[in-house]
Amino acid sequence: MLSVATNKNPEIHTTTTIRDTSAVLKRNLLTTALHSAATYLYDLDGFPGKAGWWGRPNEPSESSSIWATAKAAREIARDRLWRQTNASLVPVEIALIVDDVSPAYFATAGGPIPPTDPDLGFSSVLHYMPAHELARTGAPFRTFLLSDLLLPSFQTEVLPSLKLIVFANALRIEPAVRSYIGTTLAQGGRTLLYIWAPNSIREDSEGAVSFDASGPAAITGLPLVQGPGESSLQADISGFAFPYFGPSYGIGPWFTLDGSPPGVSVLASYRSSRRPAVVEKAFGTHTVVFSGAVMLPTEVYTKIARAAGVHMLLTTASDVVDVGGTALMVVAGDPTLHAAREISLPRRFGAVIGASSGAYLGDANATSTQTVCKRCDGFKTAEMAPGDVSLFFLEEL
Repeated sequence: MLSVATNKNPEIHTTTTIRDTSAVLKRNLLTTALHSAATYLYDLDGFPGKAGWWGRPNEPSESSSIWATAKAAREIARDRLWRQTNASLVPVEIALIVDDVSPAYFATAGGPIPPTDPDLGFSSVLHYMPAHELARTGAPFRTFLLSDLLLPSFQTEVLPSLKLIVFANALRIEPAVRSYIGTTLAQGGRTLLYIWAPNSIREDSEGAVSFDASGPAAITGLPLVQGPGESSLQADISGFAFPYFGPSYGIGPWFTLDGSPPGVSVLASYRSSRRPAVVEKAFGTHTVVFSGAVMLPTEVYTKIARAAGVHMLLTTASDVVDVGGTALMVVAGDPTLHAAREISLPRRFGAVIGASSGAYLGDANATSTQTVCKRCDGFKTAEMAPGDVSLFFLEEL
């Protein structure tokens, strides 16, 4: 976020704020370009004024081409943004929560291990697939680590606007985080979506881990039980004309409903057993969705997000947007689509200022801007080619 003017020397304040603004822009550009799927961008408390990092620490050249794009926005930041004290003009409403430690517990959980899955491909599916699919919903979305939940910055800057929280691979959830989920996240009408086997690993005081089949039921509040043997986790999604497939090999453990409890809606069934695979229940304070199927498509995430009250910025399938920083960015994710994008803002803004467009903002040295609209709650972009990025600054009324 932009710093608040507390220094009496305006030159020092301007320099510091421009540096902070550029740092946020760098993070946002990388996040958008990588569809929010890069775990090495999670340094939530790394800016401003801290030694945060944005690309792989051991491969600084990886992101050098994207760094150059921030130059196109420096003059905009110098002329406009340094005077603003609230840079999060469009809030994040969907958070994907992933755990970088949980993959180490897969063998302990009885999950896919060599030779069935020697490269832990299922771990990648469980982690990256939700990120790529959520990024294409056109909703305000960002990825966080499970350990981020207890950070002050998450609780004050991110949580208030969240409407949908997706737990991708939270096999082991520490007691403090479990408590925080129950007392805070599961409030305010939010929707919590858990995938596969949440909370199924326990660790004792000496570090020994064990599988707990009652863990998913405990964290979700749903009567979930472990299914027998292994399952491919392939599921038919109700309301769609064609089936969606998960990994073809058998996976264990897998979970389903115990009987037909009242108040629980079945959204999808496993193809092999016809047992419930994706279920939903409203608890009053919050709604829980459990998905034993790990490869939900964008359309299903979009449907769940809309039901959770998420504001969809874009209606075009497979486009990517990024919010929560100094600007709104749009990436044309569809490799076949040459078209303008309709942007629906969550409220009315004083003006929308567009920077240069084209792949990675086109000319990195460009500083020209254009007022897209004034006093508006939506606008239309210029025609975007596949892979193009458009950057827009939103001014408050």
